[in-house]
Amino acid sequence: MLHSLVESAKSVSYKYEYALELVDNNDDRIQHLLSCGVIRQNGNNLEIGDLFLQFFEQVLNALVRTCNHCCSFRLLFLPLGTFM
Repeated sequence: MLHSLVESAKSVSYKYEYALELVDNNDDRIQHLLSCGVIRQNGNNLEIGDLFLQFFEQVLNALVRTCNHCCSFRLLFLPLGTFM
């Protein structure tokens, strides 16, 4: 589920006008996010920046590996019949 959320973030974009409403019509906020690479402009749309997206993909992958390890470790200690 988490992976699909990050994957869908690649295709999500906001119209510039809508994004402007979200920041109380303060264009400086959008410009700051653009200059920091958090978001990028694609025509009249704003999208998550590549570097920011890569960061969250790396965090997600680490989280999934940790969860998989923890879940398989916990399975060793479950009593027989737990899944029935």
